[in-house]
This record gives sequence, C-alpha cells and structure tokens, in this order.
Amino acid sequence: MMTQASRRLGFIVLLLATSAGCVRGAQNETASTLSSDVERCRASFECLEYGLCSPTEGVCAALSDADCERGRACERYGVCVARVGRCVSAPRPSCRASGSERNDWCPGGECDAQPANGVCSVPVRDDAACRSPRPGAIGDPCSIDGLCHMQDGFCTAKEDRECRVSEGCKRDGHCVARAGLCVAESAEACRAAPACRDESRCTRGVSRCYATDADCAATKACRDDPRACKAEHGSCSNPMPFIYFQF
Repeated sequence: MMTQASRRLGFIVLLLATSAGCVRGAQNETASTLSSDVERCRASFECLEYGLCSPTEGVCAALSDADCERGRACERYGVCVARVGRCVSAPRPSCRASGSERNDWCPGGECDAQPANGVCSVPVRDDAACRSPRPGAIGDPCSIDGLCHMQDGFCTAKEDRECRVSEGCKRDGHCVARAGLCVAESAEACRAAPACRDESRCTRGVSRCYATDADCAATKACRDDPRACKAEHGSCSNPMPFIYFQF
C-alpha cells in the first residue's frame, strides 16, 4: 500500500522528469531554429553574392572570413575579410582580386590597399571620417549608405534615423540599422523604393532589395530586349554589383 510520503515523492519525481523534458524540448527547438536560420542565410542571395551568410539581429551578416569567402564578391572584387557585419577589402592573403598591390592614392603612406580597385584608403579613426567625402568620392559613407559611426576602423550603421536620411534609404529602401548595415525592413519597403520602379530591384532577400528573373521579366526593357530579362548580381541587364568597399 502506497503511503502519503511515497505518493508525494512520486509526484516530485514526475514533476522533475516533466520539467527536464520541457527544458530539453526548448533546447532542441532553439537549436532547430538556429540551424534553420543558418540554412536560410547560406541559401540567400546576400550570402551567394556578398558573403552575408550568418544570422544575427534578424538579418544575415558576415561574421567570419569564411562567410565572406562563400560570396562571389570575394573572388571577383577582393572583399574577403569580415568586419562589422560585412565583407571588406582589408589587406589579407585571402583577398584574391587583381590590383591589390597598386597604390593609386596614399598620402603620407598611412593607407591600406583596397584589392577591389587598387586604390588606397586612409584608415577610419573616428566618426568624422565616416561623414566626410574622400578625395575624388561622390559622397561620404554616412550620407550614401547610412554608415556614420566608426567601429574597428570601418564605418558602420547604428541608428535608424541616420539610415532613413541616407541615399540608400531614399533610393533602395534600406532604411533601418541592423548588424552594422542599413537594410530593408520589409518586402513592402523594397516595392515602394524608387529602385524598384527604375531598376526592378523589388524583391527583398533576407535584408536587402534586389531584382529576380521575375522582376526583370515584367519590365518594358525585357519586352524590347530579351537580354534584359535575366537578373544577374541582383540587377537586370548591365548589372553593377553592390560592393562594400573599405570605408
């Protein structure tokens, strides 16, 4: 016959076993979600093109050099090193693009060669450098892409309000700061951006807006010229890839 003490002990054992099961279930669910996020990022346009292959802050970012080396832009343009969430052309043997030894502009010798284009870049030392145009540049990283704050020697995005006043927001719909970049908050933001109307970059990936074959096929340019019906590097015909140069 089971005593009251035995019944109480049995209840406690059952409670502990159930609780342990819940914890294991929660852990398994978390691990499964993380694995799914990694797979989603690695299959994304952003990863295949730009090396933004790891999930963080709800978007995909470059968190390791291995991420960058997955992207086509590494071999093509030398942006092979992960810094502040993106791939940049910091000097390293893994940067394989040609022209990395040329120094076209290097005042005082305090520069790092950009393998992407062979141009030297003065290392960023403070926020003011992110807000000032470089010699020969059209604009500065802050006004162009919302990269207004220095972190680890590079310009990075930290505030939504600065993303919203940038050209990248006004043109492309990249208006919120996530993982050091200004990104598109939603699919609607991509469709509402001028780049959708003018360049067919209407589809949101994990974070950025780009053109798909379907976007290109719907354009007048495609009806006039079949060569414009295919998306390449996120754009329709004569694509100009989006590259994160070393700011």
